Amino acid sequence: MRPPAGFEPGIRYDAGSKAGHVVTEPLPAGEPVEWSTVFEHFGLDPAQYEIVGPVEMRSWESWSRDIGEDGAPGVMATRWLYYYKARFELRSDAGPERQAIDDLVSSIVKDRRPSKLSIGDAALVVNLADWQAGKRDGDGTHGLVQRARATIADLRRRVAELRKIGVPIGTIYVVGLGDLVEGCDGHYAMQCFGVELNRRDQRKLARRLIKEIVKAASRLAEQVVVAAVGGNHGENRKDGKAFTSFADNDDVSIFEEIAEALDENPDAYGHVSFVLPDADLTVTLDVAGTIVTWAHGHQFRGGATPELKARKWISDQALGRRAAGDCSLLITGHYHHYRVAQWGPVAWIQCPALDGGSEWWEQLSGEHSPPGTFSVVVGAGVSSRGWAHELMLGESYPENEV
Repeated sequence: MRPPAGFEPGIRYDAGSKAGHVVTEPLPAGEPVEWSTVFEHFGLDPAQYEIVGPVEMRSWESWSRDIGEDGAPGVMATRWLYYYKARFELRSDAGPERQAIDDLVSSIVKDRRPSKLSIGDAALVVNLADWQAGKRDGDGTHGLVQRARATIADLRRRVAELRKIGVPIGTIYVVGLGDLVEGCDGHYAMQCFGVELNRRDQRKLARRLIKEIVKAASRLAEQVVVAAVGGNHGENRKDGKAFTSFADNDDVSIFEEIAEALDENPDAYGHVSFVLPDADLTVTLDVAGTIVTWAHGHQFRGGATPELKARKWISDQALGRRAAGDCSLLITGHYHHYRVAQWGPVAWIQCPALDGGSEWWEQLSGEHSPPGTFSVVVGAGVSSRGWAHELMLGESYPENEV
């Protein structure tokens, strides 16, 4: 007899989305569904696909004639058959992002840890702010790559310079301050026209450059701490608004992928640790005796200028007894220009962007902020304020130094 309507055994597969629906052949009552066998039956690799969502089941009464041991037909009898229908997708660990992580791992597994790493009480904090990888403005992707490579060369030089003058750098913090990718839609009207890389390539570019910065840092200090906060350009947006959660952010997931890759070689990178928030938009850490908070800055409200917005926000965090309210140093991105302010016991450092600039902002204000990667030495013994030796990295374009 025919199966129930809509439960005809077979498969519908969408090559574009790498997903589809599958209906099993009829199974006797009590026989479990072996989905790997089902995938193989329809010509799909079971290692590449997984069932997602609820599984539908329909039963169907079928008449059949028993066959005796001697091969003679027996009496007619009824039996119940069961059909199962389910949606399947390419496994989350089998798609292009998985391949991208595999590529990262392949460049990491053969690395070795330097035989001697510097020990000290002070920390050098390197802040990666507003790369907006994939944006066409200014010198675009080429300029961003050059400045990121210059950041690596400058980082090596800076650590050597600090040690030469007696600053004991024992830990390097590499912190993503958000907006490391541009995104493709939903942030401003001309964004779709103004990007030169799609979302996957934006993430790939940022991930590879950040990986190289982290690897460089790991060869310079006994301990490396990597952290990240989400920015507005990293959000998953629809119709111009974030529609999932604070946790769903490219600016943080990129660092998760790097952490996973480095885990494959603990001998070389066991001294590198990651502090990555889930749904929190900030990270607050005790850095060599100084409490530091990092936030992108898009969550600031209630002020006519970036400084007033940041000051109100940190005041509200203190009133709410949140961890950020305990900081002595607040480091932010988002506003693309360099600015330092001291509010009693709390200092605010607004980091410049590393991107090639914003044509929209230049047309509106006539202003252009020089790109760079802000670095600062932090530690209770560094100075009375707990931080000193500020310097921009990545401003030059050195050739053949990386």
